[in-house]
Parts: sequence; structure tokens; C-alpha cells
Amino acid sequence: MQFKYLHELSERGPIMSQISKNILLYAILFIILIIVLYFHYFLNPILKQTQIYIRDISVFQEKKADIESQNNKYKSILMKKEQLQQTLSDIYSTLPENLNSYDIINLLSETNAIKLNKSSMTFLDPIFRQDFYVMPVKFCFITDSSGLLDFLSYLENLLYQPTISNMQVSAISIDSDSNLMDNNRSRQFNLQVEMILNFYMRGHGE
Repeated sequence: MQFKYLHELSERGPIMSQISKNILLYAILFIILIIVLYFHYFLNPILKQTQIYIRDISVFQEKKADIESQNNKYKSILMKKEQLQQTLSDIYSTLPENLNSYDIINLLSETNAIKLNKSSMTFLDPIFRQDFYVMPVKFCFITDSSGLLDFLSYLENLLYQPTISNMQVSAISIDSDSNLMDNNRSRQFNLQVEMILNFYMRGHGE
């Protein structure tokens, strides 16, 4: 009887061992299935959504950096605008109010000490702007290179310095010192000069 019981136990041992292995295998497969399902239905969507968030954050940061760059450029433009307005205001404050044609004639008459042979002086139509106007004067004269430089220096040192436009210079003759040897002769060109002197004034003209 005891022998028969031991014999049954010996036959059940491999079966129990196989069942235990099957149970362990099923448990492992079940765990793997749970992990796969968790990854597919829960973790994977979260990871994809996280990637979308990261991408959106990156785009937002780029846009923010671009906006900050544009703001800095805008501030720089505003600063330059203020500086330009201040410069224009300073220049405007230095413009004369009562400079008329007679004053300009007197200014140009003071060039008599300079070697100038004045040909003509013509007052052109004034050019009106919002807060100032320009009185252009067409001035023609004959001089040499030294006289031209002296005249330009004279204009540069005027209290109300005009601007120069449409300047034309042409040589019309040559003076030479006949007392010198031909190969050492000093030559001086006579220049015919035509220019427009622009005088700036505050207000709206006479």
C-alpha cells in the first residue's frame, strides 16, 4: 500500500513540474502582454504627445527669440529716430530767421579779398519745406585753383554755411610767367566756376 502511494507520487512529480513550468510560462507571457498593451495604449500615446509638446515648445521659443530680436530692432530704430530728431532740431535752431537776399549779397561781396572775378549772381526760386525754406543762388565767377580753394574755405567758415550743388568748373585760359625758363615755367590755369549756393532759413520765406 505504501509502495503504491510512493509510486503514484513519483509519477505525479514530472506532471507537477510541467504544470509549474507552464504556469510560469503563462505568467511571463501575461506579464509581457500587459507590458505590450500598456506601452501601446498608454505609454506610446503619452510619448507621442510629449514629443508634440517638446516640438511646440521649441517652435514657441524660436518665435519668442524672433519677437525679442524684432523688439530690439524696433527699439534701436526708435532710438535712432529720436537721435535724428534731436540732430534736426539742433540744426534747425541754428538756422537764421532774417537772412534775406541783401544779406546774401553782402556775404558774397566780402569775398573781394579773394582773387575772384565775379560774373553773375542769380537768385533762383526759393524751395519751401515744412519748417524752413531754401534760397538757392546761382553764382558764377572766374578764378584760379588757389582762389577757388580760398573761396570754398571762406564758405566753410561762414556762420550760416550754405551747401553747394551743381558745381561746374572748366579751364578757360592759362597764365604763365614769361620771365622763367621755358622748362621751368610756372603755369596757372584760369577757371570758370559755376555753382548753386543753397542758403537755409527758418520760417516760410519773405
